[in-house]
Amino acid sequence: MGGRFALVFFSIGLLCLGTLVAFQNRAAQTALRERTRSSGTVILESIAELCREHLPKNDIKGLETDLRPLSTLSRIAFIEVDAPSGRALIRVENPAHRGQKFKYSGTQTENGNLIMGARVYSDDRLLGQLKVGIWVGGIFKETAQIRKNSMLLGLILCLFLAVGSYLLGQGLARRLERFTKDVKTRPSDDYAHFDITGNDEITDLARAFNKRQDNAKEAEAARDVAEKKRQDMVNMVIHDLKGPLAGLQNGLDVCEESAGSAEARDLLRLMKKSNNRILRMVDEILQIARLEEPAFRLDEKQIDLAQLAQQRIEESMLTAQTRGITIEFNGLDQPCPVKADPILLGRVIDNLLFNAFEHSPNGHPINVTVRSDAEGARFEIRDHGPGLLPDDLKVIFEKFQKGHAVSKGFGLGLAFCRLAVERHGGRIWAENIPSGGACFFFTIPGR
Repeated sequence: MGGRFALVFFSIGLLCLGTLVAFQNRAAQTALRERTRSSGTVILESIAELCREHLPKNDIKGLETDLRPLSTLSRIAFIEVDAPSGRALIRVENPAHRGQKFKYSGTQTENGNLIMGARVYSDDRLLGQLKVGIWVGGIFKETAQIRKNSMLLGLILCLFLAVGSYLLGQGLARRLERFTKDVKTRPSDDYAHFDITGNDEITDLARAFNKRQDNAKEAEAARDVAEKKRQDMVNMVIHDLKGPLAGLQNGLDVCEESAGSAEARDLLRLMKKSNNRILRMVDEILQIARLEEPAFRLDEKQIDLAQLAQQRIEESMLTAQTRGITIEFNGLDQPCPVKADPILLGRVIDNLLFNAFEHSPNGHPINVTVRSDAEGARFEIRDHGPGLLPDDLKVIFEKFQKGHAVSKGFGLGLAFCRLAVERHGGRIWAENIPSGGACFFFTIPGR
């Protein structure tokens, strides 16, 4: 930035310098030209007096003797006296200027000299004609020196201006770079003020940003309060729903046992199935709310992930058989010890199994693998369903996001899995299998 400031100001300075030198040179030439004409007029009058003194007596020799000292003046190039008829009487030249020629923009020139002429009268009698050559070389020397001095002074001013603007630009650039770096590196939830002092535009920018920080902090605090109230109300309602739904389930069980007809029993089983889905959703919402609480703590124990996975698979075999699905498990050949909450991790495996059951066609197997890798213990479950769309891979682990695949869930099971795995310091993701189906993975750090 300092270099750009210096370049801009130096360019402006050069433009101003050229304009100043041009105007000053023109003004100097005009002033010197007028001064030369004035001095030439005085000299011309002095010569006319000498002519009026000598010419009536026809004293040409005496006039020439008096004119020679005048011809040696630095501003005189030559003096010429002619008779009234135009015949030359006297011509004396200044040897110092003989042969020197200069361009001059006067009205009349001879060999580059300004020519000034006059008629000499005495009592209305024409005595002769005068012609004086004013040497203008001095004008050019003086204007050249003025131009040289002006350019030198202008270049010095431009240099000082460039150095000053460079230092100013460097100072502003350093302050702006510090401010930009602070903005980029500061966490999004850090609303502390930026400490920038001064009385310039960067300070004004920092003050405006600090004001924005205050507004953002107040807005986030208001959102947190509103979100807390909303979440508390939702959790309270959901918690209160769990008791009546459990009572309804028990009542349906009793009614099923005492139902007299097959149609009534089928209807009751359908009602129980729907009630079970609602109970599962309520339980998932409550579990997610627990995991999102900052004060939540895992009940960690030393377990073998492979053994936990085998246990959950065995407990879900009845569900798999009713759907005509087989589960192929590979993971008992090596231990996968982890320190984890077995209830939460078991529920993660249950949800992933249930998700695979939902998307696997009847008669196709589900492959489950547990093994150790560089990240710790790794769990994989693969189905042979329709797979996932690219957009689904970005959202399926968010709450109430089911993706585009047909599902009977509520978009809570995978969200619970993500929160539970992340609470253990692991990660969870999904990929499509080129040969068909989807594969879900999660890892838990080894302990």
